[in-house]
Amino acid sequence: MSKSAFKKIVDHIILNHTMDYVSTRENVEEVINFHYSTTNLPLHNVKNLKGEKQKDRWLQFFKNNPISYSISKEKIKLNLNNFSKDADIISHEFDNSFMMDFEIIEELLVRSLKGNIGAVIPLLLVFSNSAVNGIKAGSYFIDGDSLELVKLQNWDSKLIDENRFNINNKGNIPSNLAIAYAIDIKRSLAVDGRRGYIRGLIEVGSSSNFFKECIKNSNLKIPLIDYCSLDFSGNPMTFLCGLNVRLAPIALLQWFGLRKVE
Repeated sequence: MSKSAFKKIVDHIILNHTMDYVSTRENVEEVINFHYSTTNLPLHNVKNLKGEKQKDRWLQFFKNNPISYSISKEKIKLNLNNFSKDADIISHEFDNSFMMDFEIIEELLVRSLKGNIGAVIPLLLVFSNSAVNGIKAGSYFIDGDSLELVKLQNWDSKLIDENRFNINNKGNIPSNLAIAYAIDIKRSLAVDGRRGYIRGLIEVGSSSNFFKECIKNSNLKIPLIDYCSLDFSGNPMTFLCGLNVRLAPIALLQWFGLRKVE
């Protein structure tokens, strides 16, 4: 074993022990239990989410339910007549027949790595062997330090089909490509204690927004689109990606790919 490899192992052991000491077991356990109290069931098995119509009725009910701001006497009317309602609506339908060049993925990932702050574990998810030239289906850790894609899990079409409701509660795979954002529970709690969990969620949001901006402002000549989703099952999806379901739960999926042209 080389000296550099040995040093990495020692540094890793020291880091883990330090995070265990700083974050405390009680905080870690409490945050983990809270997180999975919200994600422990596959979404298609949760009764009040069955069917889009039922879900829409509940959302409309809560939208119309008055809360404190409705009693304020000081209100300013906003005029939306000067804006087109359809101006910013972009189709989220992907063209999955398109095989993306590796250089496109490379540019997007290298540019977006600047937005990864530390408490977030970013993964590239590839759901087809024909999604990206030179990359097989599976999950890949995006290592911003060494600028490498580290393969965590191999996937075949059978495994993806068996997990389609865990990947998306509608049972379909929207795109052949996605970025998954997992929260490093111990790392997020090491600095701010229990409040670090909120920091982790904020970093997930900022990382996904940074990736969106990289797609929007890239020099690529193809029409790429993206959208974020919570429509997946937490435990099974995290396990499928090869991460520790307790210490590194996936909090968000960001689907992306070529926009389908009608």
